[in-house]
Amino acid sequence: MEPTLDRIKEIDRAGKHIVAWQGVRIVAPEDWEPGAFSGDWGGGYIRLDERLAPRLVIRWLPEDSTDKLFKKASSRAEAIRQVADNYLASLEKAQKKKRNEVFHEKADRLVPRRYLDVSPAAFFQWRSEGRRETTYGVGFAGECTTSGRILLCECTGEDEEENLASAAELLSTLRPYPESDDSVLWSTFGLRFLLPKEWTLAGSKLVGGRIEFQFKREDESKLAVQRWIANLAMGKGDLVSWAKKQLASELKREYQFRMERGRCLGHDAVLAEGTLRSAKERVVHGTRRFLKIETPFHLVSRAWHCEPENKIFVVRAVCKESEKELADDIVAQFVCHVE
Repeated sequence: MEPTLDRIKEIDRAGKHIVAWQGVRIVAPEDWEPGAFSGDWGGGYIRLDERLAPRLVIRWLPEDSTDKLFKKASSRAEAIRQVADNYLASLEKAQKKKRNEVFHEKADRLVPRRYLDVSPAAFFQWRSEGRRETTYGVGFAGECTTSGRILLCECTGEDEEENLASAAELLSTLRPYPESDDSVLWSTFGLRFLLPKEWTLAGSKLVGGRIEFQFKREDESKLAVQRWIANLAMGKGDLVSWAKKQLASELKREYQFRMERGRCLGHDAVLAEGTLRSAKERVVHGTRRFLKIETPFHLVSRAWHCEPENKIFVVRAVCKESEKELADDIVAQFVCHVE
């Protein structure tokens, strides 16, 4: 199963944090932060940085990028080894452009199979020597036996022994697929929440002190999850004044709504509920309602100020009338701070 909210808090108290994206998750030191993320369920990557220096990259490769390899190879193990060799060849080419000398070789399995459910797997290590510094890398290409995802992961650093130890510890916590049939953990950039599996990422925004993830569902329901740096967003004001200025200006373009004070996860909150503003949408909704067909027409928004974390969190859903508890259900699966 996916980590419980209590387990997430326990990991935070131990000076670490979970990074989870598109069903892939890993436990990392708290000062290793996401430096980049991209892609979707079928193919993408996460990069973790330590003080702006890249330390760990996890890639899950799209099927169309590996199909030819698996068709030509005599076995899946041979295909996985070719994935690793292709990566090392591209790495060597890139490093030579920087006039660095690269050495690479096969490596022993860093993590026992009982901790890293990847088989077949091809482990490797490399060293890049430049004029001013030497960088060490260790990682693997492998196939997740549960999800079928083809993974390419590596840990890099300037201290060979420290990097090897970090890689072994980190990769033992890697889970390349959700361990629940019902929900998926999303945990990055200070946002940590469990979401029902039917929601897929539709887009993201990272602007200044604001981060937003947008999700969609097959029935056209929409969900937005935001994190704001509170003192930057509110200035000398409070949550209510921020909501009247910032939140209301976002909502009024598309919705008719009312706002009121409330509580979320023990914090002061601003609650908003309403419906789509568009005349066309209202006609469509009225017609479908007459035909007893539910459509995503209702707005439910929850915004709260988490003072211990200096953050404002927002969960906003456009959903069917019968699902007006949706936003509250998602808030209940949120971790905003650790006591």
